[in-house]
Amino acid sequence: MAKKQAPADIKSLEQLFQGWAKRCVKEQGSDNDELLDTPAAHEVLQQDSQSFFLDLNTKAIHSNPVFLDGDIRIETKSPIEIALAKLIQDLGPAFSAIHHESRYRALHVLVGAIQGCKNNSFSNTVAQLLGGFLLKHCGPIDDDDYGEDYDSMIRNTAIHGLVALLQLSSSSIANDDEVQKAVEIRLQFAQEGIKLRCAAPDSMVVDDYGMPPETKDMREQLSSLPRSKRSLCFELIESAIKGVAGITNQIRSDASLLQDKSVLQQNLITFTRLTTSCLHGESDPRCLQQLLTIFHEMQQAFEPYFLESSKEDLVFPSEDLFDAVAPYFPIQFTPPPNNVYGITRDGLNSALLAVLCYTKMDKNAIAHKRLPMINLTVGLFLEQLVPLEGEEPPSTLDKLEGTECLSKLLFPETGSAMVELLDAPTLKSLWSEIKRTHDESSMDISAPGVEGVNNKILADNCRTLVSSLALALEMLSDKSLWDAFVSEPLLKQKRKIDMSPSASRLNIAYMACLTASGGPRTLRFCLGVGLESLLDFLSENLEDTEDAAAATHGIGAFFSSCTVAINRGRKEGVVFYPHPLEQYAKKASKVLLDAVEHKELSPAIKVGATRALEFLVLAVSEETFKDELLTRLCSFIETMSESVTQKSPSDESDWVDACSSTLGSILGNVVDQETNDASKTVVSSPAIQQLVKEVVTPKLLEAAKSLPLASSASKKAIAMACTLSATYSSQTITALLEALQKSLEGGVIDDSCIQCCDALSYVLRNGGDSPARAYHDSPASSAILKSLGGGRMRYSKSTEKMANLSLPTEESKGNADSARTKVQLVLSYLLPAYENNVPVMTLVQLNRDVADVLPPMSEADKRTLSITLPILGSALGAINELPSIEDGDMDTDRSSLQEVCIGMLPGLTELVMTEGNDVETRSSAAYCMHTMLSLGNLGMKECPVKPVVDDLVKRFTSAKFDQHAYTDWLNFLSLMASSSARRGGSSSNTAGKIAQFLVEFAVVGKAQLPFTSGAENKLDLSSFVDEKVASKLRVVSASAYGSILALDVKPLMKQRLTHVCLRYIKEAYEEEKSQAQIGNSIPPPSVSLMVLICHLICNVDLSKMGKMTLHQTAAMAVEGLSSSELFDPSTAFDPMTTTSKNLVLVAILKLVSAAPHSLPADGFLLTLVTGLLQAYAVSDPSSEVSTKLLALQGLAALANLEGARKAVATIQPAVVSVLGPAINHPSGMLRQAAVEVRNAWYLVEQSSR
Repeated sequence: MAKKQAPADIKSLEQLFQGWAKRCVKEQGSDNDELLDTPAAHEVLQQDSQSFFLDLNTKAIHSNPVFLDGDIRIETKSPIEIALAKLIQDLGPAFSAIHHESRYRALHVLVGAIQGCKNNSFSNTVAQLLGGFLLKHCGPIDDDDYGEDYDSMIRNTAIHGLVALLQLSSSSIANDDEVQKAVEIRLQFAQEGIKLRCAAPDSMVVDDYGMPPETKDMREQLSSLPRSKRSLCFELIESAIKGVAGITNQIRSDASLLQDKSVLQQNLITFTRLTTSCLHGESDPRCLQQLLTIFHEMQQAFEPYFLESSKEDLVFPSEDLFDAVAPYFPIQFTPPPNNVYGITRDGLNSALLAVLCYTKMDKNAIAHKRLPMINLTVGLFLEQLVPLEGEEPPSTLDKLEGTECLSKLLFPETGSAMVELLDAPTLKSLWSEIKRTHDESSMDISAPGVEGVNNKILADNCRTLVSSLALALEMLSDKSLWDAFVSEPLLKQKRKIDMSPSASRLNIAYMACLTASGGPRTLRFCLGVGLESLLDFLSENLEDTEDAAAATHGIGAFFSSCTVAINRGRKEGVVFYPHPLEQYAKKASKVLLDAVEHKELSPAIKVGATRALEFLVLAVSEETFKDELLTRLCSFIETMSESVTQKSPSDESDWVDACSSTLGSILGNVVDQETNDASKTVVSSPAIQQLVKEVVTPKLLEAAKSLPLASSASKKAIAMACTLSATYSSQTITALLEALQKSLEGGVIDDSCIQCCDALSYVLRNGGDSPARAYHDSPASSAILKSLGGGRMRYSKSTEKMANLSLPTEESKGNADSARTKVQLVLSYLLPAYENNVPVMTLVQLNRDVADVLPPMSEADKRTLSITLPILGSALGAINELPSIEDGDMDTDRSSLQEVCIGMLPGLTELVMTEGNDVETRSSAAYCMHTMLSLGNLGMKECPVKPVVDDLVKRFTSAKFDQHAYTDWLNFLSLMASSSARRGGSSSNTAGKIAQFLVEFAVVGKAQLPFTSGAENKLDLSSFVDEKVASKLRVVSASAYGSILALDVKPLMKQRLTHVCLRYIKEAYEEEKSQAQIGNSIPPPSVSLMVLICHLICNVDLSKMGKMTLHQTAAMAVEGLSSSELFDPSTAFDPMTTTSKNLVLVAILKLVSAAPHSLPADGFLLTLVTGLLQAYAVSDPSSEVSTKLLALQGLAALANLEGARKAVATIQPAVVSVLGPAINHPSGMLRQAAVEVRNAWYLVEQSSR
């Protein structure tokens, strides 16, 4: 490599350059010459030259005349130009040598030198001379050396030199002529370079093959080149564009330059047209991406020269550019499976849209009456929505892409909307095509599956787009464009609405959307056109017809949209005065009240009128409703309250639901407007305020507390009001809690108490966040919990609590048992309040209440825990981390809530492991421990689960366990492993140790206890005489492992848990294989091993398992169908066996559906079919219907198993005959499944003929 320091003078330069020249000249027969003729050697030459010129000390070089290319003489004071000229002169022998190798090496040196000058600028003279010199080497070469393709190698290297040269900045920009010359040089050399690179050698011009460049245009020339050479030509175009952009940046600060751009514009137009012709017919996605990127760079580089033009033919040729790229929209490209080039459809699409959506030169085009890019592109995108006649209709996804492209074009992420560039005809086309697309997609919203969802998104996109356009057009000073897009089309739609509102539902929805988002002018115009038409129609045709129903719903849509627009404007500081609905309010209220008071009209009309009235009374001022109208409105509110509080269910359920929603909205707004003077509407009038407070609210609360549980209309109204008003939530929750507290103080939980609880629960679940906050703020909530925990609700002596260090007293178990069921029922209604937004101090108090009675020493303590533990579990389960607590908020011996939780763990463990406690309390305690230990910030440094596990192990080694105790102990250990797995970090090892113990115990029947050593700390089932008991405990252990594996944990944790099991599966498989090789009979795997395998299959991603591992696992799962312990008809039925059966069938079903390649048809099909049929046959017809259904699902999947058509057809008759009796099963679901499976197998025979 060349040294970094530069020579001191011209003499030193000559020595260096002559040394390079000597290395370039080929010496016949020289061994060293062969070493120089390698790609690595050429790269070294180029890098040496590039490094030298990058670090050239220009101050050491003085002006000295140097001759370049014969008699042409350079007169320059630029040291870098002198050095370059001297280099070319010294390389002269190499360039003129008869050997192509010398010329090729010299070009590498020259290209490296030009690349090293990237931080310098050249005069136009030097740039022209250098470019001309390089062009001489871009043309065809007659090469007789068949060993190397020197023709391509030399020409490609010369093109690389031009690429580097054309990007360099110019030092000749003192006047307009020099600037124009600098640009012209770059454009001309790029074009000439491509023409010469495309030309074929004279020896190849035979029978029109390789015609001379003057007989073909650039497009034809490029099409004859391979992709890599075309790409190199495109790089040359890009370099010229970058050179022009560099010159533009140089002259940007000098406003005196280029006052007349006409000559330069003509050159740029010619270059643009030649460049765009390169794209025609291009099919390689790599070249397509390259050219699209170049086109966008060209738009950006040439933009400053085309912001204005003196005449029409000097406008930027957007039409030519559009014609070149338009055929590629939409991009039809699917990347190959092994896409090493990184070309994606998204990348191509983004590059194409960047060209199509570039509109910065459109104003100049419009000024000269030329088609701008935006008009051309809009038409192209609209063809994606509504194709030309004779073309295939686009799919919903194609239409979605079209609307998204229109949005990107008209509303770019940077800058303002482009609507000012559109003309009236284009806007009218936009309206009609978007409207047509909207109507078609709206009609197909009910289509099943993804198609319906996509159509809904498309309809929303259309409404959003047209509303955004209307709003943007309002901002323009030219009102004619808004008229063309909004007023003229809407006036045409008005005539359709006047004729039949029911036939104009889509028009009404479209117009309502414009009302909501189209801007103030559009809002008032839509109301004047659409709303007024509907009001006129309804007032003249108030009859029981579809048109009347459509009119009422349409009026409600306009009212709702107007409310949305006003609320949005209020947030943005826009004031609507007068209120847009004021002029229609009296007429609307009269006709709508007529509709709801009319007894002969259908519920559909009443529902529409009711919802319309809701929006009206919440929008217009109280001055609108006076005297008779106000009286009628109050009467209507009372009628709604009667409807939602009636005891018997109504036949008009839609009407009742509408009353609930409307009444709830009015209630919420009445309370809020009582304290908010800024938003006074009709509901703030004294008459309505008094009616709501004295009549409606008490009636609703009474109905919610007293009506049967199935009646929910009054509860819906209350919940709706709570979502709108935190004040109303507080009042309602307080009233319900006080009523419940009073009921519980009576000592009896009766039906009225349960109904009150149901109302409270409904509001908590459906009233938003404010009811839960109001619940925790009320003192009655804690009083209710204390009442529930007191047996018959209240104790006469406080010394019964163990927290007071008194001797425990025993109460009658009969009283506790009789109330327990209803207490738990009441508790279930209260739990929604603790599922989110639990205040920190409430959480602290719950922990204290539990900690104070652990371990429970009396029945009173147990009752307290039966209430507080489920609530604490719900509260902890709703958070990811414990909130931090200030020391001042805690007792002096507790510094944080974390310590409270950790301190409770031993007591909770004792509670869970004591068999005498009731199951519900033990389960709640276990769940509390699980949620506590799963929290991310509990025990930050060390694993908080390990001490609990050590405690469990100690309990096991110090006590004798029976079968039930074993089961509880294994399940509890599994729960602790689940907590560890969810925590991760320091707890990962704990989860792995427990999982390994459970797996080993399930497979072998004995295992070392977690975190212990020594034979005395081994769990061994050999102490059990009854083998069935031992087998069941192994299945319990396998199921416990499966519950850990089913967790949604991090991938690394899942992999760790999976690996624990795979080792044992592989060992069992290898053992079976070795037994088969020596001829021994192979019994099916044990049930516990089968359960492990099936849990593994069901809970892991099979695509991430190795091929061999998956095959082994699948083989053993299939063998499970032959297990006599599970599928023998003589086996006694029990829940554990049924669960294991179902697990095997589910695993088989997943293998067939998700990994059929793991089940070779020739080896497994007959075994699978036989096993599934046997599983169906031996399952109990009444208690194991689920097993039968799973077996039928498996058979249905096998009928379509890929690659097994012939094998399936062979056994088809037997399967069809066996499934015959299943059609007569008592279960309707099972009969239907059997028919579908039988048909699937019957069709196999038909398709195989």
